[in-house]
Amino acid sequence: HTHTHTHTHTHTHTQMESPEITPRNVSEIKNMLLLQRKNTYTPYLTTKAKPHWFYREKGKYYPYDDNVSYEIEKLFQSLKGTGAGKVGEYKVDFDQLRSMKEGASKASGKSILRGVWFFREEDGSWQPFQMDTAGDLEAAIQKVEKGDTKLADFKIMVTQDPPRFVVPVGQSLEKFHQIRETKNAKAPRAVLRGYNGMIYKNVTPF
Repeated sequence: HTHTHTHTHTHTHTQMESPEITPRNVSEIKNMLLLQRKNTYTPYLTTKAKPHWFYREKGKYYPYDDNVSYEIEKLFQSLKGTGAGKVGEYKVDFDQLRSMKEGASKASGKSILRGVWFFREEDGSWQPFQMDTAGDLEAAIQKVEKGDTKLADFKIMVTQDPPRFVVPVGQSLEKFHQIRETKNAKAPRAVLRGYNGMIYKNVTPF
């Protein structure tokens, strides 16, 4: 099944365009990581926002403890986002985005995700955007920070059906929300750049 990723950027870029990347399957993720290795697409690796690593359980993402997340991030940086390595007794595979206990069956592994941008769910919990979407958001905000584009032009599509966009709140580089441009659209959802451990205090994984 093909997935086209459209953007609504209308402004002109003075620098080279980041390649369009939508890692929907393993081979595409591998291609993305090859591009990262060639330093043509680096928003995931270089961010002033604090990334945090998550694991997937029953359809939701939950944050690793701070020290585990720190070790995974250190490995991710040292491997330039590709390949696999060990964190404690776990094997972490960045090509497959999976973590599993050494010697355990593959089925026992968990999907993992590097969270840089987050949206607030209706139940009040915060969930990380997928890495391709976070990369689009991060690349766009870095262009604003460098002065290549205006904050007023920051509008990134994060889902297609229905179309949802992340836009800044007012003139702030700190506050964002997610909007739907439809009649009877629900209230905007809050969006955060960077991980803030306190936002999970009311969320228990089990």
